[in-house]
Amino acid sequence: MIALGFSDRILRALSPVILLAAAACLATPAHARTWTDKTGVYTIDADLFAFNDEHVVLQRADGELGMYKLEDLSDADREYLKDEDALEASQANLDKQQVWTLTSGAKVKGLVVDYARVEVSIQRRRGKLYINDRAYKNLPPVYQVITRKVVAQIQQKDDVTEQEMFAWVRTLGGEPKKVTIEGVLMELADENEYVVPFFLFDDASYDLLQGGWQQWLAAHEKDDYEAKDDETFRLQSSAASAYQRQQFDQQIAIANLNMNAIRAGVTSLWEVTLYPKPGNPYPPRWITVYGRDSLVAQQQAQMRFPAYTIGSVRKVSR
Repeated sequence: MIALGFSDRILRALSPVILLAAAACLATPAHARTWTDKTGVYTIDADLFAFNDEHVVLQRADGELGMYKLEDLSDADREYLKDEDALEASQANLDKQQVWTLTSGAKVKGLVVDYARVEVSIQRRRGKLYINDRAYKNLPPVYQVITRKVVAQIQQKDDVTEQEMFAWVRTLGGEPKKVTIEGVLMELADENEYVVPFFLFDDASYDLLQGGWQQWLAAHEKDDYEAKDDETFRLQSSAASAYQRQQFDQQIAIANLNMNAIRAGVTSLWEVTLYPKPGNPYPPRWITVYGRDSLVAQQQAQMRFPAYTIGSVRKVSR
């Protein structure tokens, strides 16, 4: 058999070389660089994943991602993010279509763009079903499925058919049934945004998407728009990264630089990765602490964050 001018024997001989070359290409990120804090003391070799006006998400060599404040980075790094290539790379990551799995096995194709806590109105008017004043029949098919799932939850059932849903709506007698939905806002193929409740996602997606929910909700209740925007950006980046890498068990960490220690010229400065213990709703963290060795650094980190377990440790001071 001849394929593209090569015999099977030659192709088999070349296969390991081809695979190694392909792996090398995949392992060489287009936007890997050394990032530096504004003092010049803290550095990290990482790939650019995404950024906005306030934060940048970087991916370390071990594949984990962390979110930094732009104001903590060097002038050179902030200038780099003004480059058109950096902007295109960020948008390419954030704008890629995602496909999410529901508990029913159904798939939802769309972009996760924000958290949401909204009141949904279900009402029958003139013989037609309306969801928040939109005719049910005009909703995208996937959102019709989601609507039936919401009705099933109201009735404390696993699922309902369309006929069963219409029968239940008729019992409302024209009165709107209002229910508060907590979940994520997704942009679907029709370019409209819809709320998808958390309870509909499979376990892996649920754990990932709920990662910053408590922080977002606290900010929402306090009208803290800056904190809400922070969690929205972390959610967008987490969703984009998880779908692209098919790793749904890894949240984006918040990088906490100890600027006081850095400015003081501490020479034994360490970065410790922290993971939340079961029951801790907060995200992972990358924190900087000082100590004469890595063991002391881990002890310092554990005392400061007892609700976390210790992950990797690296020395970051020069």
